[in-house]
Amino acid sequence: MSKPIICSYCGKPVGSRAELTTAAKLGKINAYHNKCYADYIPGQKTFFLNEYPINGFSGNVSILVSFGAVIFLSVYLEPWQTALIAAIAFLTLVYRLLSYFIHEKPLPKTREIPSEGAEQ
Repeated sequence: MSKPIICSYCGKPVGSRAELTTAAKLGKINAYHNKCYADYIPGQKTFFLNEYPINGFSGNVSILVSFGAVIFLSVYLEPWQTALIAAIAFLTLVYRLLSYFIHEKPLPKTREIPSEGAEQ
């Protein structure tokens, strides 16, 4: 059995991918319950340190937009500028992959509900 994924806000284990939200802050990927993330983040917004969700639809869209911007801007910018923007876009992909392999992959897709007749 793998190590449980612990919510950074409440300290309780996250039971499944369906109730997991991951966010990066200052280079560290934090795991939250969806409800804890919704409760915690509104009071923590700053200009540079927002913890946007990495997993899910918004994280995947940000990766596509980042690489789309690199391709679009590579036509207009100098090669060194394109390389700098590509490195930043690559960072979003690295965060997404780390989030998946560290936090999401060990969890089941949905919480397993024991049947009434099964022994616990």
